[in-house]
Amino acid sequence: MTKNPSIAPPSATYVPSSNPFGHGLYLSRNVRRCFAFARVIDFFDATPDGDFLSNFYPCEIRLDQSMLARLIYQPLWAGLEAAQRRELEAVNYPTTEHAFAAMKAVDVHDYMQVALAPDADTAKALGRNVQLRPDWRRAKVSTMEALLAVKFAPGSDLAARLLATETKMLIEGTTWGDDVWGVAETDGCFVGENLLGVLLVERRGALRQHMRGEAHG
Repeated sequence: MTKNPSIAPPSATYVPSSNPFGHGLYLSRNVRRCFAFARVIDFFDATPDGDFLSNFYPCEIRLDQSMLARLIYQPLWAGLEAAQRRELEAVNYPTTEHAFAAMKAVDVHDYMQVALAPDADTAKALGRNVQLRPDWRRAKVSTMEALLAVKFAPGSDLAARLLATETKMLIEGTTWGDDVWGVAETDGCFVGENLLGVLLVERRGALRQHMRGEAHG
């Protein structure tokens, strides 16, 4: 991807911020836009200032039973015995991608196979081949939002790195045309919903609010 968005092509649309978390330019969820930014971090290309934002970045994700009860397909969770629930609670997900892809499953065997995959690429591939839970289209954004809250928990090193991105727009520039979670370059500008980038920016804002609350606590 060509990364020189400092000069906006004629078709680029600047979007005034309507986000309560206060970053400078905002890409609304579920709205396709063409945009260009001078202050942007594209975290797909594994640059030093953005690689940690990727769902493939190595970081241990642990989910307690209350979180699992929220995120796992409800009929699957309801059918698990207490010992099985404890087994799921003991899982260490090597990346956010492992946890996210596992949540697609309707079967505990498929869930564990994805969660324990040797790497993020394998987890993603396995997640694409499980029997997909019927509510996934509705659940996927809230699932990602919850997992990012775990990854970037207040006080963690990753949270500090996310806050250090200041007001930069965060995008997942994709070479495979994913214009839902990321953006794809079209006619010299980035096009897509950039859901992952938007959720990361919102998480950054939530961390700022948390810090302000502690300061006034």
